[in-house]
Amino acid sequence: MPQAPKSQPKHRYVRLADSPKPWWPWGILPILGLVALFLFGVFYSAPQIQKQTTQNVQQNLDNAGFLAVLVNASGQNITLAAPTDSKQQMLITSVARATQCDTWLGPLSCPSHVEIASSNPDTQPIDAPLQNLDGTFHDFRFTYSNNQLNLHGEAPSNAEHIKLLVTARNAFDRVNDDMSITGKPGTPDYPLAAARALDVLQQVDRGTAQWRNGVLSVDAQVSESGERAARTSFSRELNAPPLGPFNLQVGNQEASHSLNNSSDCNAQLTKALENTTIQFRFGSDEIDPRSEPLIEKLAGIIKGCAGQLLIAGHTDNVGTAERNQRLSLRRANSVKRALYARGIATTRMRSAGYGERQPIAPNTSEQGRAKNRRITIQLDPTATP
Repeated sequence: MPQAPKSQPKHRYVRLADSPKPWWPWGILPILGLVALFLFGVFYSAPQIQKQTTQNVQQNLDNAGFLAVLVNASGQNITLAAPTDSKQQMLITSVARATQCDTWLGPLSCPSHVEIASSNPDTQPIDAPLQNLDGTFHDFRFTYSNNQLNLHGEAPSNAEHIKLLVTARNAFDRVNDDMSITGKPGTPDYPLAAARALDVLQQVDRGTAQWRNGVLSVDAQVSESGERAARTSFSRELNAPPLGPFNLQVGNQEASHSLNNSSDCNAQLTKALENTTIQFRFGSDEIDPRSEPLIEKLAGIIKGCAGQLLIAGHTDNVGTAERNQRLSLRRANSVKRALYARGIATTRMRSAGYGERQPIAPNTSEQGRAKNRRITIQLDPTATP
């Protein structure tokens, strides 16, 4: 019987044709990645770079002794509010350009561009005269003591002199006039400075207001109850002339003189910081506004003392030793600037950062670490600026 033929196996072949994936949603993924990278740079990296650049430039300038120079940054472009003296400007610019910041490639130069802008008169160093472009500076010196106002110096015209005398005699019972008239055009700031000087001297017990090279400075003594009015009169922005140092001694003279002994001064400073400390924003050198009353108190003590101050910053052991040292120095410089703003001369102050090297409590607890994060201020009357 014939056999049926064997069935041949059948092979099926499937050919896959290349077909492009649809643009949505696959095509949007690279764009979303670029957008995410852009947003990360704009909202996180750029502000961090700008903040680090500002802090490091400010620290370099502080360490070089240019405490009154203000730093403004836009990205890595630095604008400095600095004195008008060209030699000082060149030195300040060089210090700023030499600033370095930590990067993933190591320390690199921070500022990509540095320029000098006209400085706010409030930030002028003590002996930095302003350039006179509008007339002749007419210097004057008004002193008030024993209920008598003494007027010394120059007035640009007879009309300006009469206006000054009328204002003075309306405000003070006894006025001694020793002004001279030059007949030369004065600057627009002269009448503003004269009015501001008389206004401030009305608020104090005794003192001197001096207009020199286009900058008004005051050195005065006032009771505690009159301190706020005196400071407000000097610093208010409306019709303000260029302002220089404002040295205000608060309290009676006898009490202030009793602090001139260095041990008494240091005891007062230690007591003021005994159960509290100057607070800062977390991980920053920005002073917490809640510490402003403490800084005012410290400035009041210092004004009654003679000698050189050491402002030292200390941290706990959280973070690297190098970072803590830099942070402690920046914080000490912030306190230095705050005291300068309250009338303490920069030549009297130097700052130091000790990081975590001088703890006063174990760093094993939060309470101990809080004690170690501190600012100390001590006075040495034998030191020279």
